[in-house]
Amino acid sequence: MRLIILGIIISISIFFFFNENVYCADWRPLAENEMGEFLYDATSISSTGEGMIAVDWKTILSINAAKAAEEVTPHLKGVSFVLYHDTINCDKMVYEITTIQYYNVNGKLITSSRADESKYKPIGFRPIPPDTVIGYLADNVCK
Repeated sequence: MRLIILGIIISISIFFFFNENVYCADWRPLAENEMGEFLYDATSISSTGEGMIAVDWKTILSINAAKAAEEVTPHLKGVSFVLYHDTINCDKMVYEITTIQYYNVNGKLITSSRADESKYKPIGFRPIPPDTVIGYLADNVCK
């Protein structure tokens, strides 16, 4: 029995050691305000060519921001954090929100722009205003 358990542990360890597809987020702080805490995942940063960067970032909502979100959008009842996937054009300093996902405190997906495209219309690229969370994000990833 001990050999079987040892074999399973070694197999799992070898899988994670040699598997390049294992993903571990590296959340780094961007800003904090009355809306909540903003972080970006340094491991998600990827160049998509010609000055374009793709990155994941999230907002951990404050209690007041979560309540306000629920009041304005009832289908977000129980929202705790929001995960974004954005594309930033570092040369032109514009960005596009590619995906938005809303989660509850237990990490369960409430809704996603991919799952319910009728509620989330693509806006396209927009200018990055200075001294904003998206501006701080661009400052960090467009290096």
